[in-house]
Amino acid sequence: MGKTPFGPTRRRRVLQAGILGLLVSLGGVRFTAAQTVAGQVVDSVAQSAVGSGFVILLGPDGGELDRTLTSRDGRFTFELGPSVPGALRVRSERIGYALSTTQPFEARVDGGATVVVWVRALPRLLTEISVEETSECGLSPERDDQTASVWEEARKALAAASWTASRRRFIIVSDIHERETDRRGQQTAERHRPHRGNMTSPFVSSSPEVLLERGYVVDRAGSSDYFAPDAETLQDQGFVESHCFRLVSIDERPNIVGLAFEPAPSRRLPDVKGVLWLDRESYELRSLEYDYTNLPPVLQARETGGGRIEFMPLPTGEWIVHRWVIRIPMSFRTERIDRFDREPRRFPSSFKETGGEVLSVTNSAGQSVYRAEMAELLVTVAGNEDGNAATSGVLVSIENTWFEALSDGLGVARIYAPLNGDYGVVFTTPATEALGYAPASRRVTLQRGNTTTLQIDLPSTREMMEEICDAPVTSDRFRVLVGTVNDSLTGLPVRGAHVTTSWQDIEESPGAFVYRDRYATSSTDDNGYYAICGLEFARPTVLVAEQGGRTSKPLRIAFEQGGVHVGNGFFETPLPYWRQDLIVVSGSRIP
Repeated sequence: MGKTPFGPTRRRRVLQAGILGLLVSLGGVRFTAAQTVAGQVVDSVAQSAVGSGFVILLGPDGGELDRTLTSRDGRFTFELGPSVPGALRVRSERIGYALSTTQPFEARVDGGATVVVWVRALPRLLTEISVEETSECGLSPERDDQTASVWEEARKALAAASWTASRRRFIIVSDIHERETDRRGQQTAERHRPHRGNMTSPFVSSSPEVLLERGYVVDRAGSSDYFAPDAETLQDQGFVESHCFRLVSIDERPNIVGLAFEPAPSRRLPDVKGVLWLDRESYELRSLEYDYTNLPPVLQARETGGGRIEFMPLPTGEWIVHRWVIRIPMSFRTERIDRFDREPRRFPSSFKETGGEVLSVTNSAGQSVYRAEMAELLVTVAGNEDGNAATSGVLVSIENTWFEALSDGLGVARIYAPLNGDYGVVFTTPATEALGYAPASRRVTLQRGNTTTLQIDLPSTREMMEEICDAPVTSDRFRVLVGTVNDSLTGLPVRGAHVTTSWQDIEESPGAFVYRDRYATSSTDDNGYYAICGLEFARPTVLVAEQGGRTSKPLRIAFEQGGVHVGNGFFETPLPYWRQDLIVVSGSRIP
């Protein structure tokens, strides 16, 4: 099963001298005052260094003392404590190579040489594995040579992913998404947000010990928490001993072989069953697919939810979780699907999906290690009839995501996003923000590796005012007053506030002047936004907001030709609108 160490011949030691410069027997170790063990991994057949793999320093009892990643030329170094008694060994766990362990050596401080770990590439066993459809699920992944070969290569990748995650050597930028689907699988909502940090996986599972003790679905006060198995859990001895394993394959994908697992018959807690998929040629672990099983009656249905985790080796040899997704039912329905059903069947009515994808990996020196393939959206911003609307500095965004870009001096914005499918595109300018104008989204189809083009025509001021007011602009004297109403204590927007502007019209009649009180009103929406249309310049107004007995301070506003009087101040502007935010004094909570 590839666990027996094999040593080089004397001739191989001579041939390899050009690689190491100096070779001694496997019992020789070089120690410095800092107590280090240095070495190199060498292919015993090709007589060449084997890099980008993991080596483990084993203690006298065979337990793991430390592990590290070899460099591209196969070299490695372990930093030891001041005293390491007993015989040590070094084991190589390079994917695609048989496990190989050195002979025991004693820690010495009187000098020595580099320890060499001789390894041998695995034969193409995975390409030759024939999977029997009737194979039984065994309680050990090492119950036969074929199953053991697949498990050993999967375990190496899982251990590498756990080690990489624990070191936090990289800056990872990921895209986290949430999707909701209905009973027919139609998507009803989608949101994206960024995640940046030194974690190689943005999702965190519970510890293997807790999952073994409590299960993978835990009920908390009427809601259920679903936990995903991560790399640390899958290689944990408790997981191995509580699950059975067998080999599986897919006719449509002959290039991969799977190690399926499911809970042992004696296990009754909520658990997971699934498949670890490996590439037959490279021996690399590709993905984990799993479903939830042994669920309590309240969560049992025809579909129980599950997830997928994709693993990827970095060019530097480390392993990370590349993509992940967990999909769980949010509500259920029962129905009889045919007349022979004695009892109604239970189906999920809706699902919630949460997942992530690594977009970029950067090392501590700021060098790029990995970048995901993106779809490119190329947006050209065109001017409007105003003639003075700038096409640069326009913020273009993909709806419900964090992917956006500003247009440059040529009016061009480029957005790169890890998206496939149809999405809405919106834009924002200083004018749209000031007016509170939300332009209609434009639909585009994005595909990774391809460029999609779109032209955006900026609306004129008149067009925006007419859409906000839902009425035509009748004259050059037409003015619009917009803004938001916020609470004085919380700073949050106030919905349902009553905003009023009032003024007096003076009409001359024979022998007297008649004063008539006039006013215009608006109510704030869920964002606290209001708009009052049809005001005219040279007419002073008083603006005030009121909601639930709370009021804002009355404010005098008068539009003039070329500007606006606000209180005792005057602001020059050629625009026929003004934004004035208001604050209501509140001593109670906003309803």
